[in-house]
Amino acid sequence: MHLPILKVINNPKALSEFQLSLTCEKAIDSVSMALIKKANPIVYRASIDILLCGMVDMVKVANKFTEGEIPFLIDAIYSKYWYFTLDEAAYVFKKGITGDFKKPYNKLDIETVLDWFHEYDSKERLYLLEKRDQDKRHEARQLQEGYTGVSKEFMQGMIKKISQDNNLDADAKKEKDYQAYRLQYLNSKSKE
Repeated sequence: MHLPILKVINNPKALSEFQLSLTCEKAIDSVSMALIKKANPIVYRASIDILLCGMVDMVKVANKFTEGEIPFLIDAIYSKYWYFTLDEAAYVFKKGITGDFKKPYNKLDIETVLDWFHEYDSKERLYLLEKRDQDKRHEARQLQEGYTGVSKEFMQGMIKKISQDNNLDADAKKEKDYQAYRLQYLNSKSKE
């Protein structure tokens, strides 16, 4: 499993530097929390707990989590966002701490943190996944068109033009044949 966050999770300074360097693109390419929890539930819970506690320590508000709320929040994050990676959780906490979600900091509660996750999931994460999907479809389309760079539409246009040119030649021949037939008909009529 590729889990760069676990290498720095027990070192607050390294964890802070890691979080500051995170981008959505980096965070999304790690292993999902579901796989981590399945492989080792203790590592999963401890990692989220460390991230949450570090975030709580950094936020300057009067009302913070109670001891009972942190385990509940860990479970709530997992039940709603099990497909996120630990790196994404760290990224969401970083964005929440820096005020990127524009939430008032008079209190830090479960609802606020879950709103951060929802906002990230419905905007930034969704945008990145859609962009990646479009890029993959574009690459697949390019592979289908071959390496010449000639698009399917261009080739279809050329085939249509060639067939029209052939039809023009056929139409011209028909017109010439009709003119010859008509001339022959008129000559036969004039002899009568």
